[in-house]
Amino acid sequence: MSYKKDGFVPPDDPDGFTDYVCFCGKIPDLPEYRAALNAAVTGLGKWIAWQKGGVGTDRATRAARAVADILLDTYSIGDDCMCGNCNGNSGGCLCQLTAAIDLQNQLTIEINGIGTDIPPDNPGQNLPPVSSDDPLVTAERDKFLCDWSKLYVDQIFSAAYQVQVQNCNGAAANEIEVSDVVGLFAAGLGIAAVFAAPPVAVVLAKAGAFVAVTSFVPKVLGISFSPGGDDPCENGVPQLIDPVLSLAYGCQLWGALLNGFNYPQWKTAFEDANDAAIVYYVAEGMSTAAATQKDADIRNDVLTPFMVNGDLFQSFIESMNSALLNPYYEPSLCDDCFECDAAPGINLWSDPRIESIDPAPVLSNGDTQASWAAPWDTITITFTETTCFNGIGCTLVRAGSLPSAVDVIAGGKTRRENTGNSGNGSFGVSFTDDGTRCIGRTIVFKAPNPTQGSQPLTLWNVASNNGIGVSEFNPLG
Repeated sequence: MSYKKDGFVPPDDPDGFTDYVCFCGKIPDLPEYRAALNAAVTGLGKWIAWQKGGVGTDRATRAARAVADILLDTYSIGDDCMCGNCNGNSGGCLCQLTAAIDLQNQLTIEINGIGTDIPPDNPGQNLPPVSSDDPLVTAERDKFLCDWSKLYVDQIFSAAYQVQVQNCNGAAANEIEVSDVVGLFAAGLGIAAVFAAPPVAVVLAKAGAFVAVTSFVPKVLGISFSPGGDDPCENGVPQLIDPVLSLAYGCQLWGALLNGFNYPQWKTAFEDANDAAIVYYVAEGMSTAAATQKDADIRNDVLTPFMVNGDLFQSFIESMNSALLNPYYEPSLCDDCFECDAAPGINLWSDPRIESIDPAPVLSNGDTQASWAAPWDTITITFTETTCFNGIGCTLVRAGSLPSAVDVIAGGKTRRENTGNSGNGSFGVSFTDDGTRCIGRTIVFKAPNPTQGSQPLTLWNVASNNGIGVSEFNPLG
């Protein structure tokens, strides 16, 4: 099992503990060792460090929350802090922890000024493309898009926490070190590189991060992320941000970009209320009105400043390209960001949910049969919107014995249908046979070799329940 692919294994029940254990140790008193320790420990409070569960599970998020709630709230660095501090009285060590975070920022990444100016309507100028006419490349990109959307939001919340740490230690709004906060924001992706793609360590060295942080510093000082009060510095310690919230808003960003990977979608990603965040605050005891206002404050004052500058969208694109090029990083399935709701299957090849079929087939038998002439290599079915694909079941019509094998590709999954013998055969594949769901906008039929594509491909949905099995894609957040 690859660690970079899967992360640490969380407990079956991440909340099923009744006691705590303290750990204590020493490291050499050099800045580089302190920074490395801080990066490793704080990384455990992020969902990306943990192995993702199957369909409908949220073990990674719950494990990260357990660490964030307990470990990070008692964690301290410094020679005058009590070793094995399990009583939560770490307020006296906040200054030393802040210094360690600042040091980590300086050692992880160098913020080297303004990048290339970005025209407001073309923020992707001069960047390697992440959009492609190849549906397989697009499907691969969309797999990474979920992880990076959640990671991006996670770093915004980490920056907010760093601002509040400084403020709770007595720094006024005009004394907050913006460069330090930008360093944490940028270096966070470098920290995550331990679990993901090392090249992203420098993607946020942009002027836009300075603009965003300068904009949100005075606003974030007054926001309490906890549902229990309005004081961000309760008991002299800033309140940790529940990973449930980070997940909710990360899913919201992902859902917006799935509708269009472009700058307008990016800028407006947090315009709408986040239902998952509101439900979280209501479940924690807030009124619906107060929870709705809390969500609006977070979206407008914390998240949006990081969305309105083209530099940061450009950086996001660069990090996506870095991830796509990394052979050691496999993205998660993003099962915690969407549901698949019941929907009627697609029996007709002319169904309005299908936007296009390329190359276009000849339709017959009331549009239940589609035929593509030989030779054929790749056939792409594009849907009008992101869809949950369950499988395909129909009849393969043949005069002879070919094709006897067809690769069917959807949502980054490849299934080979082997239909032997001669004449008509049963054609069926499942996209959920591995226990995970499959989402995307395209289904691709591909001939495994030229011989298989040397005869026509004809698929006939003979029965009313034949065709493409789909469910309605419902993004959360």
